[in-house]
Amino acid sequence: MSRVPPRRRAQSRTKTGAVSPPQETGTDISMALIKSARKSGQLALQNRGFTELPSVVCNLNNLSEQEVKSIDVTLDRASQDDWWTQMPLSKLFLGSNRLTTLPPEIAQLEHLTILELQDNNISKLPQQMESLSNLIRLNLSHNKMTELPDCLCHLKDLRVLALHHNEIKSVSDNINSLLSLDDLDLSHNKLKELPDAFTFLSRTKKINLANNCLEALPADMDSMIQLVLLDLSNNCLTKLPEAIGRCGHLEQLVARHNRLETLPPFSRENHLKELSVSFNAIKEFNVGHCEALVMLKILDLRSNKLASLPEEIANLQSLERLDIGNNELKILPNSLGALNHINSLLVEGNPLRSIRQDILRRGTVYLMKYLRDRLKESPMQQKIRKSRGGDGQELVDSVDRFTLKSSKTLDFSNKALSTLDEKVIDMACEDKINQLVLTRNIFVTVPDTLERLAQQLTELDFSFNKLTSIPPFLSQAKHLQYMNLQSNQLSDLPPELSCLENIRELNISQNRFSKIPDCVYGWKRFEILLASDNSLTSIDVENLAKIETLATLDLRNNSISQVPPELGNLIQIKSLQLDGNLFRNPRPAILAKSTQDILAYLRDRIPS
Repeated sequence: MSRVPPRRRAQSRTKTGAVSPPQETGTDISMALIKSARKSGQLALQNRGFTELPSVVCNLNNLSEQEVKSIDVTLDRASQDDWWTQMPLSKLFLGSNRLTTLPPEIAQLEHLTILELQDNNISKLPQQMESLSNLIRLNLSHNKMTELPDCLCHLKDLRVLALHHNEIKSVSDNINSLLSLDDLDLSHNKLKELPDAFTFLSRTKKINLANNCLEALPADMDSMIQLVLLDLSNNCLTKLPEAIGRCGHLEQLVARHNRLETLPPFSRENHLKELSVSFNAIKEFNVGHCEALVMLKILDLRSNKLASLPEEIANLQSLERLDIGNNELKILPNSLGALNHINSLLVEGNPLRSIRQDILRRGTVYLMKYLRDRLKESPMQQKIRKSRGGDGQELVDSVDRFTLKSSKTLDFSNKALSTLDEKVIDMACEDKINQLVLTRNIFVTVPDTLERLAQQLTELDFSFNKLTSIPPFLSQAKHLQYMNLQSNQLSDLPPELSCLENIRELNISQNRFSKIPDCVYGWKRFEILLASDNSLTSIDVENLAKIETLATLDLRNNSISQVPPELGNLIQIKSLQLDGNLFRNPRPAILAKSTQDILAYLRDRIPS
């Protein structure tokens, strides 16, 4: 165990020549605190209002004249305060004072391992700091440093260096001398660049460079072979060096709020578990990324410019959280359903067309179930799809009857069907299915065979076909609650459908409607009308007012030339979307506000 060396400290003398007790402790440092520090090796002086460091602190390891004389006393009079029971100062806590610098005498505290100086006014450090060769942790956060000084680069045993929340604009080229540095925090400074020597921090595991002004990084980032966490958030980066993808131990890469347009390629030997690059301008997450980043648990791509995701995203089998909200995705790959560990899938803010809004609103569990139900078909199902349906018996044989009976859902999506054989209808009637999904086929007309099934249907999905009309016999579907006719060639619905009083949601987006079909105005439980991307020219407020349950009205991307102010009286509407039309008022700034604000704006313009 180290003991305080018996070095003599000069003492002041009175006029009579007697040695006076130490006076440099100051009024804020009691002798009891000094004695305690010498016993424990720790001194806590936080929040004392110091503007400079009392000299007694730097001399704490030096013995007074009286203490030197005590060496000659007999051991029979051993005291708890004897010099040989004292410890050298190893931990000094000076946070939350008003220090502007440290005295050169700080070098006398050569046994220091921890020095806490956070929340002061320090702008410079004495060169003598380089003598603190045993320092392991140094906290200079929340000060006024303008550079990472060269004297710190001589601290070869330093493991943790906290310099966040300063005004640092430059880093010494000798930073590569910090051979033992494990954790470096330079966040919330004013760095625009880093020296090439920065990449020689080969033992550093955690680096935080968030909230600076960095426009580029050194090219040889793969020299940082022990790097585990790298935070680059809130900078001005337009790209990441390819070498980052070769940092073999990197587990967390965070680069939110930059100007990135691409992601670097990643080696297949990477260990990345978190990739957070939200709020950038990234246009592609490609097959190569899906094949390399197989250990990812968190993938945050929110608020970028992604237009698609590859089916190979199913390779990310460790993924637990996927955020792809606020991008430009129109479809989601069904292969997402194969990610068995996902507990959070965020997709809101995308112009998704292939998934019903009620499924999206239900959250991750229901969305994942929807995607799993639409995974790639079995070899038999693929054969049927390629043969454009084959005969009815082949379709029947392709169905898992046990699943059919339990789910009550008959899904023949993406099979190039144009008709439904009687054998299929027989099976559906026998198993009492009530949900029929025929999306992404080539139906031109609704098959007449479907009439037998109409009375038991609650959900009907004919989206993404080539329908030009809907037959009146669907008026027999008295229990129908959901009907999806998105992306067909329809221009109207038969008036006979007005008797379908149980319908809650109708999707007629991406068709050829010039007006909202009259039949919907008689639906008593109608809640959601999705009619974007048509040729609607007007809004019939008088008839819409009859639908007291209407909560969602999507009229985006039509040819509406005027928005009646009376629409503001339909306060039952909770979600109103009108952008992408011909009218000039309300202005886009108004349309960007909440539905309640839009309705209030319209009400204010109703003539008195």
